Amino acid sequence: MGPNAIRVGYARVSTRAQDHAAQLALLNEADCREIVEETISTRRADRPKLAKTVASLKAGDTLVITKPDRVARSMKELLVFLEDELAPRGINLHILTGICAGIHRPNGQRIADKMLFLVAAMAAEMERDLIQERTLEGLAAARAAGRTGGRPAAVTEDVLAAARARRARGQSVTQIARELGIGRSTLYRALEDDDPPGSAAGTTAAAAVDHADDQPAVPAATTTSSPSPAPRPADDTRPWTSDADPARRTRWYTDAELDAVQVVATGCGDGVYHVIVVGELLGTVGPARHGWPARRRNGTEVMRTPGVRRTRNQAVVELVAATKFSWEIHRDARP
Repeated sequence: MGPNAIRVGYARVSTRAQDHAAQLALLNEADCREIVEETISTRRADRPKLAKTVASLKAGDTLVITKPDRVARSMKELLVFLEDELAPRGINLHILTGICAGIHRPNGQRIADKMLFLVAAMAAEMERDLIQERTLEGLAAARAAGRTGGRPAAVTEDVLAAARARRARGQSVTQIARELGIGRSTLYRALEDDDPPGSAAGTTAAAAVDHADDQPAVPAATTTSSPSPAPRPADDTRPWTSDADPARRTRWYTDAELDAVQVVATGCGDGVYHVIVVGELLGTVGPARHGWPARRRNGTEVMRTPGVRRTRNQAVVELVAATKFSWEIHRDARP
């Protein structure tokens, strides 16, 4: 543990009738700089104070708990917590009692130090292997059929002709886009060829402003372990709301839906791609020095298999597998 690393304790009880006394006594003896207390039902998957605590910790810090069931309701959920929340941030986990007692480090030098994190990584890798062959076959079949990704044109020739006629009558691009039911930035791009050279710069600048309002740009995937802002969907996908969260669907995607997965360039010039299934954005994949990182829709990076340089297709497969893993956790938590 580095000189500036800290230890933060977390205590949770299910009801107000219980108290944290037993947990607090153990945590106070564990040299924690601070202790976070949370009262929340075991049936709820979300734990706001725990999430806030983990987000505040830095690489090398340690989260201290009395037993695994304080942060997870099952072994599977514990492995997801390790794989998705602690390992990408380089946070250690110290369990004070029970069969898993000890300090677990994602970057430990000894096998004993990182065994629990290795088990989490193996579980995620097994999940990836279970769907890898079918997903890759689906991508190959899509290429063979001429579907290389991307979206159909949002502005057809008929729509463009109508837009030109309205513009000739003096209507603004914003008004035309609203009446024709298309995005302003999309219409600006379609009309760029109609602008004389002297007005090109102004039109491009206006389109950039509209695009910033309608669709924030996707950040490039980086090699750091800290979460980046969540990616945004491409035009013509479902609105980016909690209702479009793939992990919270009432059912998992069908084989046919997964076979039609889209890998669509973000258009930001950074080589990053959206991964979209039935109009729902799973996350992004992009090139980097160590291979292709995959990031979930919330910006956290999907852990890589050590020593393996990922291709783009492998990154897509692992993103789909990680989303499925999270979906199953939410499914099991439903009443």
